[in-house]
Amino acid sequence: TDFGYKLFAGYQIAPNLGLELFWADPGSAELSSNSGNSYGIEYTVYGMGGIFHHPLNSRWSLLAKAGIGRLENDGGTIDVDRINENFIYLGAGVTWHILDEWDLRAEYEYMDSDVQLLSVNLIKHFGAGANRRIHQLEQHIAEQDRLLAELAESNRARELKSDHVAEPVIECIHTPIELQNVNFEFRSFKLTEASKVVLDEVIAKIAKLPGDIRIEVRAHADDIGTEVFNYVLSLSRARTIRDYMAEGGIALDRIDAHGYGELHPIVSNDTAEGRERNRRAELVLLGLEKYTDGVGTCQPSDL
Repeated sequence: TDFGYKLFAGYQIAPNLGLELFWADPGSAELSSNSGNSYGIEYTVYGMGGIFHHPLNSRWSLLAKAGIGRLENDGGTIDVDRINENFIYLGAGVTWHILDEWDLRAEYEYMDSDVQLLSVNLIKHFGAGANRRIHQLEQHIAEQDRLLAELAESNRARELKSDHVAEPVIECIHTPIELQNVNFEFRSFKLTEASKVVLDEVIAKIAKLPGDIRIEVRAHADDIGTEVFNYVLSLSRARTIRDYMAEGGIALDRIDAHGYGELHPIVSNDTAEGRERNRRAELVLLGLEKYTDGVGTCQPSDL
């Protein structure tokens, strides 16, 4: 047993999946001769592998890792068998997201019968892949909007066909309804008690609407932290609101939940007040066309 150190760098290829390269000096193994002298054998390991994160909440996640590496030893002036061998390593641990771009990770790695590492690592995240990921998220959001538009058009076509009457199609501008005073605990998707009171009032109003009107929950974040984290956090918050509304009596199959991360701020994120406004949740009501008399913003005035 000895103390050592490890250096590593990685690349995040998906929100919960990454690749890592590492080099480690795990310390030395001490040997004693018959004469009572002590000698040390130095070890070096390096390799690469994949790492998978399983989020528990916004601050903690479990991790599992596996890969290939190489072990080398050096006995110095001692006449020992020199080991240079490849190995497959496995590891597991837990990550604490302490700050926006900083993590603290504790993990155990089994590399060889001679080398097993128990380490605590400080990790800094960089945003080299932010533009690529933002483009992917924008494509995903555009695809969601396209599918919603196709669904609305399909519903209108079925209604016209079933009525056998060519009625004019009324278009609605689906303006989001901001859920004022619906907040979450810091960097969490847990609703505050005050937010539940507000949502209870919203649920009571939605329950009075026709049952074929669908509800889309949209959640947004500010730009503090990585854009991937903000996307996952906003999606989790939207799903929390969806689930709470379902528990309140709104049919789950009427509610869609979407997270938009930091992509659609309504004001600048340069101030604390602006960031607070951008951390918002919204509702969009889909299918109100049948219950309006003209083109415009089809939203109930009392919601």
